Amino acid sequence: MYTSQYFLFYLYLDWEHCVAREQIKAIANEIHPSRVVCIDRPGDLLVGLLRRRKRLRSSLPGANIRKITDNLTLIRPFFLLNDYLASWIPCLNRLQCVWLRWLLKQMGYGPASNERVITWLCSPVHWPFAKLFPSAFVVYQLVDEYTLTAQGCPNPHRAAMEQLMLKKSDIVFTRSEALARKKSSRHKNVHCIGQGVSFDHFAKALRCRTEVPSELANIPKPRIGLVGNLRDWIDFQLVKRLLESHPEWSVVFIGPIDSSAASSVATLTKFRNFFWVGAKSFNEIPRWLSGLDVGIIPYLQTEFTMYVNPAKLYEYWAAGLPVVMTNIGEFKSIEGCLWIAESASQFIEATNLALQIGGSFREKRIQIARDHSFENVAKRALKHLSI
Repeated sequence: MYTSQYFLFYLYLDWEHCVAREQIKAIANEIHPSRVVCIDRPGDLLVGLLRRRKRLRSSLPGANIRKITDNLTLIRPFFLLNDYLASWIPCLNRLQCVWLRWLLKQMGYGPASNERVITWLCSPVHWPFAKLFPSAFVVYQLVDEYTLTAQGCPNPHRAAMEQLMLKKSDIVFTRSEALARKKSSRHKNVHCIGQGVSFDHFAKALRCRTEVPSELANIPKPRIGLVGNLRDWIDFQLVKRLLESHPEWSVVFIGPIDSSAASSVATLTKFRNFFWVGAKSFNEIPRWLSGLDVGIIPYLQTEFTMYVNPAKLYEYWAAGLPVVMTNIGEFKSIEGCLWIAESASQFIEATNLALQIGGSFREKRIQIARDHSFENVAKRALKHLSI
C-alpha cells in the first residue's frame, strides 16, 4: 500500500529557461510533503567538452544537486551524449536510462517501496525513460506539436519517437484542445490541462512602484512589445509591415535571438522605430512589461502553430496588457483583451484599436490570467491522476 507519492520530472530545457519549472513547483506545493525529483538537462561529455563546459561541470558530484524547495530537488546527471543526439543512436538512451536509475539510487534520490511512482516526461525523445522505474505511472505532457517543424513540415524522427512514447504512456496531457483532439486518435487517455502562467510574478507589472527600466523608458511611446524567444516561427514580414505603417509606434523585441531568426531580426534594425533590447531574466520581465502598451504574438500561420497555446499570452494579460495575435491555435477575439488578425493589414488595424482601448478592460484581462495560473493547472493535472 502506497503511503506517499514520488514524482520524477525530466526537463526538455535547462531549469532556468524552462517555463514548466513553475508548473513543477506548483505540483510540488500541492503534494507536499511527498517527494519531487526533477532531472535537469544532463551535462554530456562529448558536446560538453567542445561547447558547454559549464553544464558539464555542473553535472559532476558536488555540483549536480540543487534543493529548490524542501520537497523538490533538482539533479543534473552526467551523460555520455545529450539525450537528443543520443536519440539518433540505437539503444544509447536506453543505456543512459539504466545509468540514471543507478545514479539516483546511489545518490539516495530513488523511490522508496512505499511511494507511488509517477514519471513525467515532456519530449518524445525521452521515451526510453518512460520505464526508468518499471512500476511507474507515466505522464507524457506535450508542450507543442513535436511531429512538425516550426514551419509546419513533418519531422519524421520525432514522429517515430512520439509513437514509442505514446505506447509507453499511461496518460497524455496537452496545452491546447486542438492538440488533445489530434492525439486522442492515437491514445485513449488524453486531456487538455491548458497553458499556465506565474500569475503573481507577472502581475508585479501592475504595481505602481514597478519601475520601467531606463532603457525602455527612453524609447518613445506607444510601445508595442514581443517578449520571449525570437525564433523562425515569427512572421517577420508582418512585423516589417507594422514598422513601415506607423513609424510613430515603437516595436520592442525582448528576448534571446535563436540562430534561426538572427538574419531576420537584423533586417529589422534598419527601422528607427524597432528596438531589440536583448534577453532579460525571468525576474526582470515584469518591469519590462510594465512599460509596454500592447503585447503582440506575430507568429506565422502554419500547421505547427495551429496547435500552440503561447505562455506569453497569459503573461501579457497578467500584466494587464491588451494582446494582438495572428490566427494561431484556436483562439477567438475577446472584447478588450485579444484581437485575432488573419493578415498584416488586420494586425495593424487591431494594434491601433488595442492602443485606443488601453487599460479599459484591464481587470478582465487580469482575471483570465488568474484563471490560468500554474496553481490551477497543477490542480487540474493532479485531479486526472486521482491525487
